[in-house]
Amino acid sequence: EKLRKFSPGVSLDGSVCNVHQCNATTDYLRTEDPENYKGHLQFFGKQGQPRVPIDIVEGCLDGATFLKEYTYKHKPVLMKGCAFEMEAVDKWTDEYFLKHKDVREWTPIVETQKTISRNDRGPHIFNMTFEEFLKRYKTDPFYVINTVTNERLRDDIKLPKSMQCARTLKQIDDIHLWFSSGGTESSQHFDTHDNLLAMIDGSKHVLMTDPIHSLGLYMDYHDKFGLSPINVRKIDLTVYPLVKEVPIVEVNITKGDVLYIPTHWWHQINSFKDDTRNIALSMGWHGFFPVHEQGSEDGFRKDKGMKSFGSVPHSDGLFSLELAEWSNKIRNLENIHQMAPEDVCGGQLDTKLSDTYMHDPDGNWYSYGLGGWGFTSPKDWFTEWVIPQTRNIHYAAEKGLDVKHLKAICDYKITWILKDEVIVTDFSQDLPMVSRMNSRIERHVLDESDIIIRINQYDRFLQWLTTSYPEKDEYFWEFKDGKCIDFQMKPGLFDPSDRKFDWRVGNAMMQIPRCFSQLNRMSEKSKYMSRDNPRDMMYKAPYEREINEDGGEIETQAETCSSKESCKLAQTSSSKHTIAINSNLKGNRFIRLGRATAAATR
Repeated sequence: EKLRKFSPGVSLDGSVCNVHQCNATTDYLRTEDPENYKGHLQFFGKQGQPRVPIDIVEGCLDGATFLKEYTYKHKPVLMKGCAFEMEAVDKWTDEYFLKHKDVREWTPIVETQKTISRNDRGPHIFNMTFEEFLKRYKTDPFYVINTVTNERLRDDIKLPKSMQCARTLKQIDDIHLWFSSGGTESSQHFDTHDNLLAMIDGSKHVLMTDPIHSLGLYMDYHDKFGLSPINVRKIDLTVYPLVKEVPIVEVNITKGDVLYIPTHWWHQINSFKDDTRNIALSMGWHGFFPVHEQGSEDGFRKDKGMKSFGSVPHSDGLFSLELAEWSNKIRNLENIHQMAPEDVCGGQLDTKLSDTYMHDPDGNWYSYGLGGWGFTSPKDWFTEWVIPQTRNIHYAAEKGLDVKHLKAICDYKITWILKDEVIVTDFSQDLPMVSRMNSRIERHVLDESDIIIRINQYDRFLQWLTTSYPEKDEYFWEFKDGKCIDFQMKPGLFDPSDRKFDWRVGNAMMQIPRCFSQLNRMSEKSKYMSRDNPRDMMYKAPYEREINEDGGEIETQAETCSSKESCKLAQTSSSKHTIAINSNLKGNRFIRLGRATAAATR
């Protein structure tokens, strides 16, 4: 009964007016009863809603301040000029895009309309090159909305200082490019992750609403989670009268500005029709998801005062009151506001998008298309994927690649116990290391490991390895219960006796994909570094043969560094099972490869 007043009304003319369509004919109410029907059947925001001011700062906030004062207070902020730190702001002209072949041939998803008239986005074109889009976007209603997957463009995006905390980098979901000639319009919706919206060119008009006012946007009366049923172009106050009472944060963002839109905050975004070029980046991360740092419990540093936030609302069964309750709870976490900045941040970095992986497009170890590699055992995966990626990073570090992001995102030592072999993947060093030994494992190896994984069923492991979303698969629960894979982790990271049907085990398991995802990202970055000089390309896939200038194959041992002058060929020791990557590397760093085969060394 208390919620009855929050249900939609009935239109006076029997029309339908929602996000999909609006055929209402009651415009006359605006003049006949302006007090109750101000802005009736007009654009959202013209109904007399109260305005709430937004904090405005010059430049980028540092990571710890941003987390403490805004993310963990669930509060938006506008950072004027923050995006000017990105090379993209100056570089990304149409001429720059067309100059580079790899950018011209990129095929982002292109929408063929600029307004929303249904639950989901679209219609889409999936095979249009970026070059064709650039030739047509000023005359056709085309709108690129795509994750930034092109390596050159990723390298142009220096992440804002506000996102440079190690904790935040572990939580990055994706970074989308929004590119049009202006005149775009979104629905009234919220995202289930935090967002920084950076204007690279042009401007946008943003209307935001605190989720504690979700009842006034009637979210419980639409069939799409995270979407309000109202039609933003025509607000029918006979059906949705409470919309006029919802407070709004209204802000214009221009070139170089960065706007923080907290997770679950309602927002409606428009770009101006007089823009000839409108480019923005939305940088999303899951600020309230556990990251399972060393010394943490349930993913959060309780020893430093950071307690669990509880479950983040992202279920289709979520109701307005639950969303408001969660939002109120997380903005009053006094323990966080008493923490030292370094404990909140986890370490401030200086990184580009090309240095760190995004969970959505870069995936994780399950979604690299590994099934297509023809692996028949876990050993194949280590030999033909993990070891070459690791070797590549060592070579790239010698040429100047900064690999500190890898350790910042994953600092675990992971031991894999197979049927006849033990493999250690150590990410806790300055450079990742891989060691292989026989099945007799020494006690100190286990004691020094953060995560120990005993693989009991190879076929199930391979199915897990090549499944995109294993947590949704029946095998996931077999792994969790130790039937196929038995997990052990250091106290404080994971309780091995906890076999209940919950997500704590799943969250712990996600540390492994995070580590190997970042390993792959740094390897991809090293390949991009050598794009202008293929002869400097350090990584060769297993079984790949080198071709000489005449087109013939060169039968060689694997050269293990980029220059004949600066390194020696690999030396294999049958007793220690060790390959020295580069005898001239400082500190004599080694990757331990075990009983190396010709394919592995190659």
